Amino acid sequence: MAKQKDKEKHETAELTEWQKRNIEFLKKKKEEEAEKQRQQAKLKAERKEQMKAQPEKDNEDTAEAESSEEVAEVVTESSLKNEDLKEDKPDKKLLKKEKSKKLSPHQKVIRRATPILVISSLVLLVSLFVVSPLSKRKQVTVTGYKNALEYDLLTQSEIKDSDYIFSLIFNHGDYEKAVTDANVWVKNARLLYEFPNHFTLKVTEYDIVAYAQSANGYQPILANGQRVETVNASELPEHFISVNLSDEKMQKTFIDSLSKLDKDLVAQIQTVSLADSSTTADLLLLSMINGHTVRVPLSEIEKKLPYYMKIKDNLAEDSIVDMEVGIYTTTPTIEAEIQEEKSEAKKAEEANKKNAEEDDTDVDSTEDQTEAENNQTVSENADIAPAEEGTEEVSSEVTTTDQ
Repeated sequence: MAKQKDKEKHETAELTEWQKRNIEFLKKKKEEEAEKQRQQAKLKAERKEQMKAQPEKDNEDTAEAESSEEVAEVVTESSLKNEDLKEDKPDKKLLKKEKSKKLSPHQKVIRRATPILVISSLVLLVSLFVVSPLSKRKQVTVTGYKNALEYDLLTQSEIKDSDYIFSLIFNHGDYEKAVTDANVWVKNARLLYEFPNHFTLKVTEYDIVAYAQSANGYQPILANGQRVETVNASELPEHFISVNLSDEKMQKTFIDSLSKLDKDLVAQIQTVSLADSSTTADLLLLSMINGHTVRVPLSEIEKKLPYYMKIKDNLAEDSIVDMEVGIYTTTPTIEAEIQEEKSEAKKAEEANKKNAEEDDTDVDSTEDQTEAENNQTVSENADIAPAEEGTEEVSSEVTTTDQ
């Protein structure tokens, strides 16, 4: 008996936590079933006594009660079964965990070595790809260009046949910058990668905003203020802005201002030149497509020129809008009259100045003549005085000799 008890204790010690919980659950379940059977037996005994005491007419009621009790028993049994199933679910999870814990040493070694093997395989594949000629075999296409040449863009990108695919992927910014710095047409460039070895150089060009007339033709002026190669008159658009500014800095400032003005207003401008103003060095003369002329300082063009759109419908034909100081309108006829008056006033002023200079010259000549005559009289009087002194000396000598 002692040996059997020790054996049972030893087996109990070897039981897992889940097995212990399962044994407790089974014991509890047996106790519940025994209690349930006792209650059922007690209920049946009570019913038999009641049936003996009650008349026969109540038999039907008792039968209904028994049937309802049986239904209740079925319901309670089903609920117990559901509870048992719910309690069995975590037990299954524990079983899976215990099974997963109970791995053989060989399985443990494989599980630990799997990540290392995967990483090593990837490194080996990448190394083989880099060493092989496939790492340099690539295809590059250019999109988005209209005026620039594809060959120039590929050459200026500095992409070589000896460059690795990974170099283009990780250092794409260097190739993009090389294109934008080398080509005046390119505003922005992006080098896009497509698996496995295809690259797309997507460029965005500057717009042509005006043209500058030169001896060889018309030079397009881009939105960045740069001029490019000349084009023939046949290649010009129907409407364009002709800019006649020799100062490159002033030209660039004007182009930058155009990008900030309304497109409808820019479409009204036909030619741009520097006005001959002695008071405002950056005064521009704008010829509009409807025949009007606008004088506006370059430094205030963004502020003042938009007012032209508000007053242009009320202007007479061939009007001049002067925005140099304030804003007022005039006409070429009035301007010509004012210019003529200024010219006549200038001529009169010059004539008066000339007459004044002549009068000053006559006065100076008279003063010089009078001064010359005075000087001559003084010199003659100086010559006469020594001659008289000599005569007196001779007469005194003669008197002495006679004596």
